[in-house]
Amino acid sequence: MSNQTAQAEELADPPGASCCWWIGPAFFALSLTALLVHFATKYGLDVPPSATGDEPSYDSIGWELSQGRGYRIDYSNEQFLEPYLEASRSADPPLPIPEGRDGPTALRPPLFPLVIAGTDLLFGRQFWVIRVVNCLAMAATCGLIAHFACRLTGAIPAVVMAFGFLILDVRTRLYARAILTEALACLLVAGMTAALLRYRGTGGWKNVVVAGLCLGVAVLDRPMLVVWLPVVALLVVLCKPSRPAGGVPPLFRWVPRLSEWVPRLCEPCSRVSLFLIAASIVVVPWMAWNCVRLDAFKPLGTQGMIELPAGFSDAAWENRGIWRLQPEDECLADVESRGLSGLQWEVALADCRREKAVEWIRTNPGRSILLGVMKIGQELRPRTVWQGVLLVLAVVGAFAMTDRRGALLLVGIVAAQLLAIAMTWSVEGRFMVPLQFPVYILASCGLGRLLLSFGLAKRRGLSAVEAERELK
Repeated sequence: MSNQTAQAEELADPPGASCCWWIGPAFFALSLTALLVHFATKYGLDVPPSATGDEPSYDSIGWELSQGRGYRIDYSNEQFLEPYLEASRSADPPLPIPEGRDGPTALRPPLFPLVIAGTDLLFGRQFWVIRVVNCLAMAATCGLIAHFACRLTGAIPAVVMAFGFLILDVRTRLYARAILTEALACLLVAGMTAALLRYRGTGGWKNVVVAGLCLGVAVLDRPMLVVWLPVVALLVVLCKPSRPAGGVPPLFRWVPRLSEWVPRLCEPCSRVSLFLIAASIVVVPWMAWNCVRLDAFKPLGTQGMIELPAGFSDAAWENRGIWRLQPEDECLADVESRGLSGLQWEVALADCRREKAVEWIRTNPGRSILLGVMKIGQELRPRTVWQGVLLVLAVVGAFAMTDRRGALLLVGIVAAQLLAIAMTWSVEGRFMVPLQFPVYILASCGLGRLLLSFGLAKRRGLSAVEAERELK
């Protein structure tokens, strides 16, 4: 490493950055302990989830996989139902128990059920291990927030953001306890974003591969993130590293002008290719499996198409883009009248409802665009005071970051999810949970700038780019 680069890195460290090596692990340990103690003492770690949401379907698929019965839902299985029945009998009034269709399914993505299957295979019928996994994911996200916020803005904003994530943000506690995909998605997006921030700083190709793998696995957890692939690939090009890695291939060094232009063209293309290949290695086998299993081109399964009228229909317009349980309609009546079951039932219903939603979009193009804006607004709207403060700080941070390409990277990841929300539906803030890491990092930058403006913090050092420019 050259003296100039070493000086640039030293100048790039904000005040308090010397403590950054331990602040991440410290908040990881603190968060994990706090979440587990809180859940164990207030609710119990091994109690069944609510039977009226999405949780029982993930639980059932995981249990069936662990018993070697395939990727299916079976709410009639006695071993599966036993803890729900016990909880229902001990409550007054009795709690509902899981109900619905049984049989093979392509409604749910595979990652979370596979994790549940692993816990059931190792520990038997229980709920506490998957909750520990979720707590680990949220605690790791908190540690990453603390570490990167410290590196970018100093110790004070890092501590404020980490404690805000753990204590003030109700979503952290809700989705660390719920048997849902949000906690793993939060960690995977944090890993992807952290890798891209490191790529922005160092130019190392390994960071691009890690980012691609993280996003690929995240798609297996939440299929709507497939919309991110082209957006993040573009960000890899736009957010070129402050210290480009590599040079001109020997073949081109003798050609005038090419020695100047080849690195500019080849390096971004190679990095994007690495990112897309890494993501595809993870995602494509599942997509192919869906198409073969369903005997139809439905690479992401059936849930998205079955629920598409919840995002594009007169009812969706009346609900202002917020998801509502789909009522019985002519599509469901037609599928039931044909006596279909299992995967054939899902494919037929998905095809019918997709056609209905597409027809509505064609006849209501203006409303479709406005509906997308409404969905984004519903997800961004703060539900608590802390969420409002966080949103304001994140907006300030987006404009305050001295590294403009770094800011573009973080804002671009948020925009990718907002695009995915506009293309589907709103669940009143739930779809923003995977964005915790980039939003909190932007908010830490906003808080750092406000502290600086009010004289409560010293001016941070130059960015790596600015330092290298000064040194030259």
